Amino acid sequence: MHDASGCQGDIRVYQAAGTVTIVPTFKDKPEPVKRGDLVYASGTDLMAWLGRRDVDSDGFKVTLSTTSIALIVLGNTCTSRDYTGSILTQCFERIRSCAPSATMSELATQFASCPVVG
Repeated sequence: MHDASGCQGDIRVYQAAGTVTIVPTFKDKPEPVKRGDLVYASGTDLMAWLGRRDVDSDGFKVTLSTTSIALIVLGNTCTSRDYTGSILTQCFERIRSCAPSATMSELATQFASCPVVG
């Protein structure tokens, strides 16, 4: 779950080329992302690094002032769209139990191979 106010355009999932960094949540110092690890980004800003340990970006952390969020559920070739959709729905229902006026909209998704990108 990420604060969506900083999103710029598409959210892309790709394998890091080993030339990017991410500032982990609640940290100040960037850490280098290992080549081949999975990341996702909005524009050029990394939102998360999925490697040996999962790291969310401090720039997209949810705070008390957050008004819109992006829920990201990743799968693989064996994961059905219905399955990931049910996870999103369950997450949203939990959010709505605390914020009854919350609304949800699904973004369009495209599936492609996962290239290594700089």
